[in-house]
Amino acid sequence: MEHIVITEALRRGAEVFPNSSCTGSVDLIIKINGQSIDCDVKSMTQRNLSRGLSYYSHTPKGKTAEGVCCISVHPETLSISWHPSLTPEGFETFWD
Repeated sequence: MEHIVITEALRRGAEVFPNSSCTGSVDLIIKINGQSIDCDVKSMTQRNLSRGLSYYSHTPKGKTAEGVCCISVHPETLSISWHPSLTPEGFETFWD
């Protein structure tokens, strides 16, 4: 999912610096208008409801390190969004 986010962020004019190792709490750093944002990229999780219905939700807030913004990717539509409570101030509409 990181490559989807990287491609879209670049398309929107950001600079992107991916973590090239498999460890760490930050998957990539996005630089927008001179501001650097530490980001963790997560796939949205499918939640099952009754009668065969389901929906996708953001990863729980506690699974992202403190001070790191979470970027969610819908696994079917590949739409990108900030986690509602882990959105960097001033960039709420970046993925719209």
